[in-house]
Amino acid sequence: MDQDAFNDPRLAAPNDGKIDSKLYMPMNKEEFDFLRQQTLLLRKHQKEEDAFIIKKAEDDEVSDVLFIHSCVDPIKRYLFFIRKRVAEALTVPYFMQLEELLATMIFFTTETESTDPFTCEGIPRRKRQKILRETRVIDLLIDMLYYPFSDGLYIFDELT
Repeated sequence: MDQDAFNDPRLAAPNDGKIDSKLYMPMNKEEFDFLRQQTLLLRKHQKEEDAFIIKKAEDDEVSDVLFIHSCVDPIKRYLFFIRKRVAEALTVPYFMQLEELLATMIFFTTETESTDPFTCEGIPRRKRQKILRETRVIDLLIDMLYYPFSDGLYIFDELT
């Protein structure tokens, strides 16, 4: 700061017991009222969708999301084969891989000591199930059940 700034009467502190600082300038009443009105106006018009919070995710949550996203491509590939009736791609080894993926997803979303995905019972892992719902993977899983029968590739009564 130059010497003239110290001599500026606006920066001089009042002698009536208030803060004694050459850098502090209290707001006058008009400035304070204007800012308060603007703040109230902003609060009146704010909406929940206008606000967000960014925070670092925990490592286990990141790995959960990455696992779920790694399951999407094989499921979409299966749906493509079913919808386009590419029967030659639907081989026994392919179905075994798909069955293994679905079994892994069952154990991923269920806390159980069972090793059989067809008969396992356990406690649902709600966070992981919520991720499936929010990423719309659950919709893909429902499509896996729906399209083989609705498109006539398989007939439900003929299954063993």
